[in-house]
Amino acid sequence: MTHRRLAEHDRPQNWLDVAVAIVLLASAGLPSISVAGRPDELTTVAERSGFIRTGRYDEVERLCAAYAARWPGKVRCLEFGRTPENRPMLALVASGDGLLDPAANRERGRPVVYFQGGIHAGEIDGKDAGFVALRELLEGRASPGALERTTVLLMAYGTPRSRD
Repeated sequence: MTHRRLAEHDRPQNWLDVAVAIVLLASAGLPSISVAGRPDELTTVAERSGFIRTGRYDEVERLCAAYAARWPGKVRCLEFGRTPENRPMLALVASGDGLLDPAANRERGRPVVYFQGGIHAGEIDGKDAGFVALRELLEGRASPGALERTTVLLMAYGTPRSRD
C-alpha cells in the first residue's frame, strides 16, 4: 500500500471540527446509551464501564472485525498503513447500500463523511464516540437512511503505539 503525505497547503484545517460537529448534531436527539441486551462484541469498554474506562488499541482491532462480521457487505475493516512498530492502522468504511469503494463513491459523487477518533494515547474518547455513532447509524437509531445516501469512514485510532 502506498501512502502519500499531503503538503501543508493541501491539508484541510477544519475537517476535524466539521466531523465533531456532525457527530454532535447527529447524536443530539439520541436517547441515552444502554447496552442491556446488546452483544458484547459490539460494545466498547467505555459503554460497559459506564464511561469510566476506555479500551486500548486491541479494542479497535476487535471492534473493527466485529462490525465487519455483523454487517457484511455494509462495513469493511481496512488497514490503511502500519506504524513504525509494524502495528496495523485500521479504519472502518460503512454504507447502507454497500458502496464501500473510493472510486465508486467518487464516480457517483457520493459524500463521504470522515470520523476521526483519537490520534495519540490519551485522546481516545473520540474512538469510543466514533464506534457508538457508527453503530447507531448502522442500526438506524440515528439519522435513519443516512447510510443509504452517504458513506462513512471511521479512523478510530490514528497512531497506535506499543504502550496503547
